[in-house]
Amino acid sequence: MQRPPAAAHEEQRSSMGSEDASRRLEPAQTPGIFKRGGSYVVRVRIHGRQVQRSARTLAQARTIKSDLTAQRDKGTY
Repeated sequence: MQRPPAAAHEEQRSSMGSEDASRRLEPAQTPGIFKRGGSYVVRVRIHGRQVQRSARTLAQARTIKSDLTAQRDKGTY
């Protein structure tokens, strides 16, 4: 007996869920900084576009965010 297509699709989605969970962005304490697995992601809008950088530690992420924000505000990015 064959399975309906929807059941096969659900099975495929559930097997991918564990990989997607580690790649998901979770908010950190600082706005614009997110945690992804064991690293951090910084997102800043510059000239209407979203710029994304990665960092290993929260301190590095905060430094990157402040540098990008300063460059954006000065107009040097």
